[in-house]
Amino acid sequence: MTERSLSTSIVKNKSDIRTLIFVFGIGLLRILFWWYAVPLYWLVLPLSVTMVFILFTIKHNHIHVPVFTSKTLNSIYDYVLDILTGNTVHDAYIIHIANHHKETNKHRDWGNTEKFANNKGAFALLRYAVTTPREFLKGKRLWMKEPGNQHIGKKNIRANIILWSIYVLAGIIDFKATLLFIIIPNLLAQFVLVTFNYFQHAGCNPETRYNHSRNFTGSVINFLTFNNGFHIAHHHYPSAHWSQFDAIHLKLLPKIDPGLNEPHFLKYFFRILFERNKKIVDHQGI
Repeated sequence: MTERSLSTSIVKNKSDIRTLIFVFGIGLLRILFWWYAVPLYWLVLPLSVTMVFILFTIKHNHIHVPVFTSKTLNSIYDYVLDILTGNTVHDAYIIHIANHHKETNKHRDWGNTEKFANNKGAFALLRYAVTTPREFLKGKRLWMKEPGNQHIGKKNIRANIILWSIYVLAGIIDFKATLLFIIIPNLLAQFVLVTFNYFQHAGCNPETRYNHSRNFTGSVINFLTFNNGFHIAHHHYPSAHWSQFDAIHLKLLPKIDPGLNEPHFLKYFFRILFERNKKIVDHQGI
């Protein structure tokens, strides 16, 4: 079957063939790391955390634009991503789409960075990373209790039962390997994911139309995160496929404050550790 026919009959967009290759490769490596309890753990751990973080970005894109044309295949893919990342697609939907896209770093956004605006960079980042997961958990629980959301809540409970049943089974087979190569990388990757949200919104102005987020435009980070660096484009066109974000970014570029386009993620990371955040104002007033 050719790439074109595969994209037509199975996946919605042929760009997701690369997504599936990443999922398969990372999934295989994670199983091998666990099964063989590979040595040199402290060298393998950063790689494992990076791989899970990449899977989180893939999951993010999937909840916006499902990969497959078949609902059954999408459901199976949901469970695969659940198991490989340690939390469910439904969790991601509730926190990201139901809350974050609706509020976009405003007061009612569970991941709002504004409450740390008066802290120095490294201290603000640490406080945000430590306290925000608790806010996600509290907000998610309240959201699932609302009458109109209980059906998703029930699906989430079932997905978590399946997820943790598999993890318990893995722990019975080899508890130490499960802890070292599954649980710890998953938790650390979630920590990285939370801090990445901080980088994308801290110091931006949530009340503006185009300057509520920060872009990371480097080719390496966007290759590894499937264009999740073009965050303003994503917020404006959340139903667009990830492969379109770079083109959308170019169209929006004249409306975005230049200070919100970071070409080098690592340079920004080290800079923010030592600088106080400065809110971006929308010079266009819209």
